[in-house]
Amino acid sequence: MASFLDELGVSAPMKNLIQDKTLLIIDDIPDARQTLRNMLSVCDLKKIKEAGSAIEAVKVLESHKIDIVLSDYNLGGGRDGQQLYEELMERKLVNESTIYLMITGERSYESVVRAAELAPDDYVLKPFTPAVIYSRIERAFIKKSSLLPVISLMLEGRWEDAVTECNRQLTGTPKPRHPLELFRLKGDCLLKLNRTDDAQSLFEQVLASYKLPWAEYGIARIARMRGQLLVAATKLQQIVKESPYFIKARDELADVYEEMGELDKSELVLEKANEVSPNNVRRQKKLAKAAFLTGKLDLAEKVLGNIVDNGRFSISHDASDYSLLSKTMSMQGKTEEAMGKLNEAVKFFGENGQTRITKLAGQANLYFGAGKKDKSLEAFKKAKQAYLEEEPDLPEQILLDLAEIAVKHDDIDFCHKLLDRLPKGDAFNGLAQAKMLMSMFERAGRADLAEGMVTAGKKEVLALNDRAVLSARDKNYDEALPIIRKAAQAVPDDIRILANMVKVLMAMVRDRGWSETLHTEILEGIEMAGLVSKTTQQELKTVYEKLLQSIKQDVPV
Repeated sequence: MASFLDELGVSAPMKNLIQDKTLLIIDDIPDARQTLRNMLSVCDLKKIKEAGSAIEAVKVLESHKIDIVLSDYNLGGGRDGQQLYEELMERKLVNESTIYLMITGERSYESVVRAAELAPDDYVLKPFTPAVIYSRIERAFIKKSSLLPVISLMLEGRWEDAVTECNRQLTGTPKPRHPLELFRLKGDCLLKLNRTDDAQSLFEQVLASYKLPWAEYGIARIARMRGQLLVAATKLQQIVKESPYFIKARDELADVYEEMGELDKSELVLEKANEVSPNNVRRQKKLAKAAFLTGKLDLAEKVLGNIVDNGRFSISHDASDYSLLSKTMSMQGKTEEAMGKLNEAVKFFGENGQTRITKLAGQANLYFGAGKKDKSLEAFKKAKQAYLEEEPDLPEQILLDLAEIAVKHDDIDFCHKLLDRLPKGDAFNGLAQAKMLMSMFERAGRADLAEGMVTAGKKEVLALNDRAVLSARDKNYDEALPIIRKAAQAVPDDIRILANMVKVLMAMVRDRGWSETLHTEILEGIEMAGLVSKTTQQELKTVYEKLLQSIKQDVPV
């Protein structure tokens, strides 16, 4: 007797391959899980696990190898399937080799799809039949199987080998079923390898035939990697305008603005991104911090309140969310409510070193702000003792809160001990961190302790820039220029750095030939120089005019 799959025309090899896979059904309604299990049984799929909540799903995926996930969108308890999917990807409990299907009602389909930051393999609209669900699984399986050789190499970090495999499939016979996916994966590998020229050529090749947001986004990422922050920002703005639901472009644009020191613009971009996709806790944390730093305390409180109420099971949620929420409330005169939020942190995360220090440091700052210096000092001493006993790894926000109250109580040595635990980066990160710490010292009423911090940070950037200029003199432009561009963005008031950048760009025109991109960047650099020194601006303009004459390039300056 012919089986259901035989009636569908499924080949025996395909049937055997899919039947060997383990599936996970995620739905908070038991009857819905049973109905889907019955449908899968009709399709001869027997290796089935179930989860009635996001928490149960995590436990199953932590203990079992799951090949195919069928998740309902509405999971109850303040969680949705898209939010869960992104968290599972972030925690590496599923990856690009996993088949992930989202089940949703027609009414919510459009909002689900357009706001999807990480798109599942497919969406299945309710109601559906066994034939529909099996066909979607089969279609996703065929696609994954063709891409799996590349995906497996990428998961192992073998980027060069993955590029080679992409090339093999793209040039082989028969032609690949999913060439654009191969181009996308190859582009990601090239960027991992820092082969920006090859990646740029690939993205431009794709864009010559298809206007795809991910290819445009790749071009913008390359500009940022090269230190061309203004170019990256312009390209990302264009993507956001043309593809408003391609959320990666908004996140990248916010990061570029932050890197440029334009926190107000970064905050506005994050605010819009959160409106488009409101369930990403990591972005909400960035938005809350930016809103706090730019003085939008109402917004910061609203976003942080949403995190502690609805995003509490996210991997990105930690005690620092309660700490910043408490600080935001206290700055608006809500001292009693702020105290309550600190107690909630301990209640939710449990009593441990991190939550104890979070609560005590927060209380110390609140008491200090309320003029209760004795209570503040008592709470600070307890927080310090708890830290010295365990020296736990603390989120950056908690370290800063504890350091701030240490300054307020003149315990400068302990403050510096804490600041030494902050993550360190290159000179550019160091300068940004110095500016942040200067604000912290100013809030603590000890601006004198911050004197020289930003100056020292600028000196480090200048030293890095000088080494890059020497490298450029040896014509190592691709290595030197990203650093020189970043230096010009980080210290826009230093005329020597600005002039160096323009001169290096002009040297590239001399050695590599004129291009519209270089010409535009040189003119922008000359304009920036004019904001600092009109004399230097005119000197650079004269030099560039002579260069253009020497290479017989007739363009306006």
